[in-house]
Amino acid sequence: MTSKSADADKLFTKRGFWLSIAPVMLFSFVFICGIVVFNLKHVTIREIGIALPAVFCVITLPQYLMYRWAGSMHNKLKQAHGTAYTDLLENGRISVTPTTVALMGMPGNGYRRYLSSIE
Repeated sequence: MTSKSADADKLFTKRGFWLSIAPVMLFSFVFICGIVVFNLKHVTIREIGIALPAVFCVITLPQYLMYRWAGSMHNKLKQAHGTAYTDLLENGRISVTPTTVALMGMPGNGYRRYLSSIE
């Protein structure tokens, strides 16, 4: 069994992105596109051409930006607080999983409750 902090470190690598975050982003993109196409009575190529980039810009792009932000925040917290941050990950007080990163941008602001000073 691996530690939660090691899993979080692996998540923010290129391989971790493609194996963990990209499937979550792809599922949400396909799900929303399915809802859009299902709700259109007579779908034309033009409507699909408008809907797909719109869904990409509204759903997938923000998830990717949250992933990038979460990765930089994870590294910053690890450097600034070291073992205190690692202990919070191990205890489960801060959850860094593919779903929490892609949908909520974790570690997000959850660390503020537990770590007193942050830059």
